[in-house]
Amino acid sequence: HVPPNSFVAYYIKNYQCGLIIDQNEPQKLADGITKLIVDHNLRNKIIENAQRQVRLDYSPELACSSLITLLQQYLSTIKVR
Repeated sequence: HVPPNSFVAYYIKNYQCGLIIDQNEPQKLADGITKLIVDHNLRNKIIENAQRQVRLDYSPELACSSLITLLQQYLSTIKVR
């Protein structure tokens, strides 16, 4: 349950790695929860997509590699006296 214009809503909708309820209506939230409980295929798809995105976007190895690349780029622009 998040605001419709939030990053979380964008990310989850874009990668289909969760179920977003972006309206402040208790019945819609209840319907979403029910859908997650009864729709086995939806749950499996969300789980599969979420695991993929964790590996792609939140892997410590990838984050470390990106940081090293960024630091190397920065250091290459510094003039040493």
